[in-house]
Amino acid sequence: MAQGGMDGAFTALARRLRSPEWTDDLFGPPRIVGPEFDDLALQTGPADWSPAQAALFERLQRIKPRHKLAAVVSACNDALILPEWITHHLAIGVEKIFVYTNDNQDKTEELLRWFAQHAPVTLLPTRLGRPVDVQIKNFHHALFMLPELRLYEWVAFLDSDEFLLPAARFEHSLPKMLDAAPADAAALLFPWHWRLWRFELTRPEGLLATHYPHATPHYLAKSVTRLDQVASFHQKHFPEFATPKRLYDTAFRPIERGTNWHLDMKTGEGGWTEHFWGRSFAEFVVKKRRGEALGLTESHFLRDFETYFSWTSPPTAENYHPWPPALLETLQSRLAGFGKDPYFAALRAQIQTSFAAQGAALRQDAALYGLFEDMSRRFAPAG
Repeated sequence: MAQGGMDGAFTALARRLRSPEWTDDLFGPPRIVGPEFDDLALQTGPADWSPAQAALFERLQRIKPRHKLAAVVSACNDALILPEWITHHLAIGVEKIFVYTNDNQDKTEELLRWFAQHAPVTLLPTRLGRPVDVQIKNFHHALFMLPELRLYEWVAFLDSDEFLLPAARFEHSLPKMLDAAPADAAALLFPWHWRLWRFELTRPEGLLATHYPHATPHYLAKSVTRLDQVASFHQKHFPEFATPKRLYDTAFRPIERGTNWHLDMKTGEGGWTEHFWGRSFAEFVVKKRRGEALGLTESHFLRDFETYFSWTSPPTAENYHPWPPALLETLQSRLAGFGKDPYFAALRAQIQTSFAAQGAALRQDAALYGLFEDMSRRFAPAG
């Protein structure tokens, strides 16, 4: 039933793309990514495609880019950090942001509706019919059911806690970095810069960029890719292509196939994926419950409480990596500009108040607060 629903959507879109007026659809209401697309989460490449999907893929490849750079992100209960995430990526040169979101209880969707009216943001609500990896579903939906994504030469596929940060030699501009990339680059892998966190029950108001100034290299990465021939994102961290393509690190060194996961094969010389994974314990609890709600028996979303305390390190002079001052100033200025809208300001205040209430509720939860206190003592740095 689901495959039939998908095939109908693939066929209808392929038919629509035969018309030069297909871009008129871009100005319609937000599209709901329904359960009929759940099977996209299970695909690993062309071997899993139906004839209708293969025909659509061929049609999509004919679309010629007109713009430089877009981003695709999957978000859930991320209202606290999305304004900073969106503003940061606009500041580094992303021209269009496509946000998939599902199962929110914290005004994330309401916030994104505001951004869709006031910034180059497209909202794509996702609905699940059964337990699947929603991020893979979303990324594959973007590959096949967002023809407007093909209007951009490069696309960054990210999580809502991952911030791309091009190096100073590119003036922290992603388009300038991409202009300098090798002509045969199909994707650039940006290594994770694992932002370190303190054991805090709840995070005070303020920016991630200023609250977490320490980071260490991590062996994983996220990609900025040309969509030509991209056949799968089932690995999520990097694309897989229908035909062999060249991948590079941010120093523009080629990465051999099969080495994508090894830190020693990548460098952050040209830029990082700044990964704010931990943050406050209250935010971790939201993340953990979100993963458990998916109903998957095996998933990277399923984390033990202990990981919050064991996956960070003490701040030192060696791992001090403050945010670039000029970029921080731009970020603060643009956020202040958005804040001049009374509705946006009131909505952010409601989100902050709601999050503060979550922290207060944690203090009243004897089991969770006791766990936080015990683990904080157990993993406290020596001395």
